[in-house]
Amino acid sequence: MRIIITFLLAFVFVGSLHGQRRQEPRKYVRFIALGEAPPWKEKLENGIRVQIPPPKWSLPPNPVSYKRGENEFKLKLPLRRVSKLARFGAESPIALYEGGIEEDKKPWISARQLSSRFSLGVMFRDPKAMTWENPKMLVLQDDARSFPVGYVRFINVSDVKMLVKLGEGEASRVLTVEPGKSKIEALSEESTLMKLGFRKGRSQDRTLFSNVLKLTRGHRANVYLFKAQGEKPRIPVVFSIDQETPPRPPRRQGQR
Repeated sequence: MRIIITFLLAFVFVGSLHGQRRQEPRKYVRFIALGEAPPWKEKLENGIRVQIPPPKWSLPPNPVSYKRGENEFKLKLPLRRVSKLARFGAESPIALYEGGIEEDKKPWISARQLSSRFSLGVMFRDPKAMTWENPKMLVLQDDARSFPVGYVRFINVSDVKMLVKLGEGEASRVLTVEPGKSKIEALSEESTLMKLGFRKGRSQDRTLFSNVLKLTRGHRANVYLFKAQGEKPRIPVVFSIDQETPPRPPRRQGQR
């Protein structure tokens, strides 16, 4: 009788653990590295022009590594393109490693998890050294509830104020996005006139973009502003715009 009871208790305990594992919340993170590629340099070798490799840290490491539990995964990290989804444990930090993951190795970049199921890690170069050796990251909620379709999100990781005007006439909206911040605005129409500019200190406002922003149905848009490469660039910031659908968790094997 004792053997039967012990077996039943063990079965219930194992089943409980299995249920906890299945119910463990999953957190998904995408990443985007904002920056410019270093100048192309080449040399002649046996009469053939070949590229001179760019200096270390002039580009982010690609691919990077991350871990979930005891497993290590690779993630491609191209410039100015959103990466694929990376899944992390709900309680573990967001951490990416240069090369492989070794014991006591410090992550190349890390941040705390947000409460949302989906997040976007906006990475940019060290503002002082302007290299990718010690980059920064702004983590934003990225689920469809926090950032719905039909909306545009303005993300400023530069050192100047981001200036935005949406629409024309009395119905227009004007907003300012401080460095290190983001704002989300609904678009009343699929096609909206958008003016994008910046203000540095007390200098005169400058316009970077003035055109119609047309959202594809079922999409949303990200507008990024980040520091330009170089010691004294003619224009101190660069902007980038992309449209996307909200991320969804990847399908499990066997699902259709």
